[in-house]
Amino acid sequence: MRHSGIWSVLTVFSIFLTGCGTTEVQPNSEEESASTSSSLVESSKESSLSTLSIGETVALNEAELTVESVEEVESYPTECSDNYTATEGRSLHVIDIVVTNTSKDIQYPDGQFIGSELVTFRDNEEREMQFVFPGCKLKGEETFDGLMSGETSSRPLLIEGASSDSQPGWMELASSFDAVEPTIILLDEDIEITRVAE
Repeated sequence: MRHSGIWSVLTVFSIFLTGCGTTEVQPNSEEESASTSSSLVESSKESSLSTLSIGETVALNEAELTVESVEEVESYPTECSDNYTATEGRSLHVIDIVVTNTSKDIQYPDGQFIGSELVTFRDNEEREMQFVFPGCKLKGEETFDGLMSGETSSRPLLIEGASSDSQPGWMELASSFDAVEPTIILLDEDIEITRVAE
């Protein structure tokens, strides 16, 4: 079941905002002073976060990634005899991605690491969704044994939600090399993510 409407405030992580200038206003009374101070603090704490959408390509450390589609499924076919079915009480979604290996080494992109980026999936209520290892090659998975330098691969990723109605919200890709803010790919176009400074 899909939630509708805009999510005006979803806090993904906290950072300190720098370089924000303010104009000083002289209040007429103590009450006005408290009100002005409070509104300035509130306005400086919140700012929108730059995000990407389905279909947009993002350059990561050692890879390029495009999320092609997101679909809710009851089960997903594998090369083994049985389809993969979600754990009882959880939702199941297939996320189709295209990955290009831009490093000099063989890459094994999956739902935990893409290039050197750590992947986290969150639903539209900010709960973490779990990447699925079905124990068998999924149908449509082109390069199960690794992606050579310069190669491009299309592959499905399976994720399970915390509950049966859990819907994908976004995908976070955090570099293991530095402390810059993660790359965010929205999996639900109706979500707006903001960040709040400490």
